[in-house]
Amino acid sequence: MKFFDNIFLASQRNSSLDGLRGLAVFFIFNVHLFALYYKNNYYLSSYKYLSTLSAINAGHIGVDIFFILSGFFIYLTIKNNNYSLLSFLTKRYSRLLPLTVFVLIYSIQSVTSFGILIDQITLLNLFGKSNKLNYVQWSLVYEVYFYVLIGVMLIVYPDKFDRYGPLILLITLILMLSLFINLPFEASRFVEFFFGVIIVKSSKDNKLNNISILKKGYLPFISIASMLACSFFWGNDFLYDSGNKALNSILFYIPFGLIFSILLASIVQRNSVALTIFSFYPLRLLGVISFSFYMIHALIAIPFGTGLTAHIFDKLFFPKSTFLFVASNYILSFSIAFLISLFLYYFLEKPYFSRVITKQQRLKFQR
Repeated sequence: MKFFDNIFLASQRNSSLDGLRGLAVFFIFNVHLFALYYKNNYYLSSYKYLSTLSAINAGHIGVDIFFILSGFFIYLTIKNNNYSLLSFLTKRYSRLLPLTVFVLIYSIQSVTSFGILIDQITLLNLFGKSNKLNYVQWSLVYEVYFYVLIGVMLIVYPDKFDRYGPLILLITLILMLSLFINLPFEASRFVEFFFGVIIVKSSKDNKLNNISILKKGYLPFISIASMLACSFFWGNDFLYDSGNKALNSILFYIPFGLIFSILLASIVQRNSVALTIFSFYPLRLLGVISFSFYMIHALIAIPFGTGLTAHIFDKLFFPKSTFLFVASNYILSFSIAFLISLFLYYFLEKPYFSRVITKQQRLKFQR
């Protein structure tokens, strides 16, 4: 347990918010593992079980949890440090690059053009090839563009965005534009970063203190149930209509973003039930290593786990077209992803957090 305790010390983050990260990456893993068996109905015949697995397979909302949390933490980071725009972006790239370079090295044989190399390093999707090596990296493109935008807003022109008005106007403008023109990002997901920003601003302005429901014990359960309901509706095609992708995206992601934001706000307001749920040790540990887990689960762990499971089942004469095979692949792939992520966190992520903590301690001593 000492090894894991050292990991927690290295991150120095709120335990409940780590738990939220763990929930997010757990959702995302479900998407990519079960997607392998979606066309075969997961080898299930019962509609009850099939609809449940379809809802679990709709766990792409885990990315949206990451976006909201990112908005929350990036706003705090900027407000708590005296950054220039360049130093802020440099700091963010120093956080992202160790793992993106690892992916680049691991998949170097797939680098077939200079455009792929540039996009892999900058994560700007300048050539539309940022996810050619690792398809989950599309979300990092959103992250980087958010960093640029929030950096300009809060570092270059802080006075113009110090209140809610311009922020709400910006969110509305992005959503409205998405209905009429093709933006380089899915607008309803991109604005989720700003949900996190608004939560921090509301907390700093003491506006969350006036919302008594945030401390009610039943609120976390309602929020979690609502998020699962969103996954169920999406996974079973009760909501989505390809006729207007932008509108349907807004109708799904904006309500989900609001639901999760309420849950996040309850944690910020020290809701005892929410703090207890998301401080659950395994969930918290998964949250600490969530970035490493996210970056390698689809690229390395699931392909390797699937091949290993197939080899084992072939040796034991179990048929591959059964749900037992799916469940075994899930357990094995998740275990592989977890172990690799622990290794990558320790050697690629922990040094970053150690530098941050050392700098904070040094500044505190100087004061």
